[in-house]
Amino acid sequence: MGDFSLNIEGRIGVDDVKLEEKLGVIDVSEQFIDEKGVHEREEYVFKKEESSSNNPVTEDDAFSFEDHREDSINSDHLDIEDHSCEYASRAKCELDAQSKSVDLKIKYHKCDLCDFFSRRKGNLQSHINSIHLKIKNHKCHMCDYAASVKHKLDTHVKSVHLKIKDQKCHLCDFATFQKSSLQAHIKSIHLKLRNYKCHVCEYAANNKRTLDVHLKSVHLDIKDHKCHLCDYATSRKSKLQRHIKSIHLKIKNHKCHMCEYAASEKQKLDSHVKTVHLKIKDHKCHLCDYATNEKHTLRVHINSVHLKIKDHKCHMCEYAASTKYSLQMHVKSVHLNIKPHKCKFCNYATSTKEYLNSHVNFVHLNIKQFNKCNLCDYAAHHKVVLDQHIKTVHLKIKDRKCHLCDYAASTKSRLEIHVNSVHLNIKKHKCDLCDYAANNKHIIEQHVKSVHLNIKEQCHLCEYAAGSKHKLQRHINSVHLKIKDHKCHLCEYAASEKRKLDIHIKTVHLKIKEYKCELCEYVASRKDTLQNHIKNIHSRTENLECSMCI
Repeated sequence: MGDFSLNIEGRIGVDDVKLEEKLGVIDVSEQFIDEKGVHEREEYVFKKEESSSNNPVTEDDAFSFEDHREDSINSDHLDIEDHSCEYASRAKCELDAQSKSVDLKIKYHKCDLCDFFSRRKGNLQSHINSIHLKIKNHKCHMCDYAASVKHKLDTHVKSVHLKIKDQKCHLCDFATFQKSSLQAHIKSIHLKLRNYKCHVCEYAANNKRTLDVHLKSVHLDIKDHKCHLCDYATSRKSKLQRHIKSIHLKIKNHKCHMCEYAASEKQKLDSHVKTVHLKIKDHKCHLCDYATNEKHTLRVHINSVHLKIKDHKCHMCEYAASTKYSLQMHVKSVHLNIKPHKCKFCNYATSTKEYLNSHVNFVHLNIKQFNKCNLCDYAAHHKVVLDQHIKTVHLKIKDRKCHLCDYAASTKSRLEIHVNSVHLNIKKHKCDLCDYAANNKHIIEQHVKSVHLNIKEQCHLCEYAAGSKHKLQRHINSVHLKIKDHKCHLCEYAASEKRKLDIHIKTVHLKIKEYKCELCEYVASRKDTLQNHIKNIHSRTENLECSMCI
């Protein structure tokens, strides 16, 4: 550590003044003012020498000013060569704000390990012990906390263990144990004063420590506080403690008075009340109608929806998400099949509480807050479902293509169903009442409803009845509306469904008949045609009567 402290030896006398005049250091016209009147510099210094010749220099005789840590100063640490001090009083010459720029040639005690400096050697030693050597001799008797100075330990006990917060904000409910913290709160929250600006981005903070944490965590990506229970890491110890408290210990002391919601932090509770109950969403997207109550959520929306940034990738499939939380939910629900949120009215289970609430409201409570389509009568209880409907039905966007055939779907889930059922022939959902199997649980439900329960969807134009609304719509489009969009490129044939067109090409043009009868040489291109053949030809029983027994 560099020791630059020098003592003042002797006093500034008339001879020194004259010498300075000869060297051109000072202006002979300088004057000083006290309660007795105006004095020339030489006269004033001479009188001061006479008045203090028998008295040692006291602390009041020294200059006072602020340093890097605002510690007080004694005259023993000054080496002053007075060039232009324009203000003087009876017992001392104090530097005002105007004189801070004057070069007083003051020697400091500087730290060799960082930029810290101080006028006091003791302050420098305390700095090295606490910051660089990590010496913390003052230990708390109620927890593992330790401090380098006693007043920090006292503050810790007062705030953490005694919960004394006597410094209260007059503008809100905020309370703290330190006056400086209260002042920082008022400046940052109410006055919006953020004087410490980041040189890398537009971030601004109300104190230097917060700015340092921002640089460390955001730009330098230093996260030295690691959780011993999971892979979580952060740049601040307080955030790590909040993580352990909320995620691992499940401590949620902040409860909503309007619903059952509980949070581990008051900030999250305030955000919940603001969003859910008060419907306040003041952060709006400039690219669409999306609005939220948090700036962070808006940033995630823009990155994922508009910029298509999905940095969090699944190591078990091709799924990618814009947030780590979404990726964790994907792994938990899809790969691990963990669905902790279960319906108390039926066997429904899901991975998120939001989906469970939607299920209960829509299915059991019959609360149908529909999002209606502007192009048709379709309505959905989720906006994302409505968006998918518009994309599929009206815009005809099918960007998910099968790599094994020409099939294309509008969603990844439908493409997976197609591959599993058509190409891999995977049918893991089985009927409990017969041997029927399907690749989708919804299809099994439709099968039970139409075949075993005999519940049909009746056509209002004829006597036709279908097992599902989808099949009924197909019937109306093909039979009554004569809509046949799928045309054969080899002849004039047209069908209402692509499936029928594929069968036409397969049977008529390619002459492929893969369904063979085991009782005769009959072959068919369709399974239902073969079943009709067996029923009509081989299973037919005729009532033969004897003509002699009549």
